[in-house]
Amino acid sequence: MGATITNIDAKIEKLREKKRSLQKKVTERVARLAIEAGLMDVDVSDDELRAGFKDLAARFQKTPMEPVGEADATDHGVGTDQNPSEVAHAG
Repeated sequence: MGATITNIDAKIEKLREKKRSLQKKVTERVARLAIEAGLMDVDVSDDELRAGFKDLAARFQKTPMEPVGEADATDHGVGTDQNPSEVAHAG
């Protein structure tokens, strides 16, 4: 019997601490970026700010299976072997 309840509990506690540490780092990063972006000087409610953050997150979160639109695949040479200047001149 390789794993004991005590060992599993210790691993769980280590993972919880690792999670807390990562959450703190992410919190500090987001706060720093929000301050740099000027959000300290914006008078909006938490609900409005939360909605803005959700919109921002949705902009960058794409599922791996999400189909790429034809325009997305060809704009600026993305998804092609050509560089952007060649795509602009391709006809």
